[in-house]
Amino acid sequence: EFNNLLTNIDQKHHIHEVSEENEKELLRRMKKEAEDALVRQWQAANERLAK
Repeated sequence: EFNNLLTNIDQKHHIHEVSEENEKELLRRMKKEAEDALVRQWQAANERLAK
């Protein structure tokens, strides 16, 4: 029973690490998408000003 408890704790720890990494990846992707959108807005504004 003690071994089962240790196994469960280890599995939960691994799941936590995986979900934490997924969260970091999601934040990186969201940041990149926001930066890309900002670049597109600046480019569009510059094109309008250049006309």
